[in-house]
Amino acid sequence: MISLEHCRGLEYGGKAESLGKLIRAGFRVQPGIAFSWDARRYSSLEMFTELVRVIGSMKVTIHSKWAVRSSALGEDSEEHSFAGQHDSILNVECWELEQAVDKVRASAHNERSRIYRRIRGIHSGPKMGVVVQRMVPDVSMSAVVFTKDPITGSDDVVIEYTDGLGDKLVGGEVNPEQIVITRDALISCSHKYFSLYATALKVERLYTKPVDIEAAYNGEWWLCQSRPITT
Repeated sequence: MISLEHCRGLEYGGKAESLGKLIRAGFRVQPGIAFSWDARRYSSLEMFTELVRVIGSMKVTIHSKWAVRSSALGEDSEEHSFAGQHDSILNVECWELEQAVDKVRASAHNERSRIYRRIRGIHSGPKMGVVVQRMVPDVSMSAVVFTKDPITGSDDVVIEYTDGLGDKLVGGEVNPEQIVITRDALISCSHKYFSLYATALKVERLYTKPVDIEAAYNGEWWLCQSRPITT
C-alpha cells in the first residue's frame, strides 16, 4: 500500500503509475493510495488509517467518498487501454473499502476482460493492482479529451463532455456533447473549456505523445486519468 504520488513503474499497474506521474508533475489530481497486483488483503480500517496519513485530516477522510478503480498491469498503456473492461466503484464509504477492493480485483477475471484479452492476443494472466482515490466533490460535469482526433487522425483536440460523473460517458452509456478545437484556434480565456484544452496539451507534452485524459469539473478541472491514445 503506497500513496499515489509515489507510484512508479509497473508494480502498481498502469492507472496508478499514470496518476503518480501527473501528481509529481503538478497537475490537479485527488489524493489516494494504490495496491500492487500481489498485495495482501487490507481491511477497511487499515486503508482508512493510511488515507488519513496521506490526506492529513481524519475529518476530511471520514466524510469523503472514494473511487475504487482497477489498475491492472498493461492497463492505460500505449498498447492496451482496457477502457470499460474492469470494474470501478464510485461513492464508496470508508467502511466499505475492503469489499470494494475485493470486487475490483475480481473483475480481472470477468467475461469482458477475458474477451478483450483474447481479441488483443494477451496470453498472460491478469495482474490487478487497485487505486483508492478521493472522489472529486460536487462534480457538475465530466469530460474525456483526445489531443489527437481518434477518428480522423488530425491534430485537432476533441473534448467530449456530459453532466455529472463520467462513468457513463467513459462506458459509452450516454451520447456526449462534443467540441473540436484546432491547435491554432483563438479561445477566450473565460471559456470554461479553455483550461481543460490547455491542460490536455500540457499532459501531452509530459507524455511526448498524443493522450486521452479524463477529467471532472466542480468549478475547476481535476484530472482522473491519462493514457496514450490507443487504436
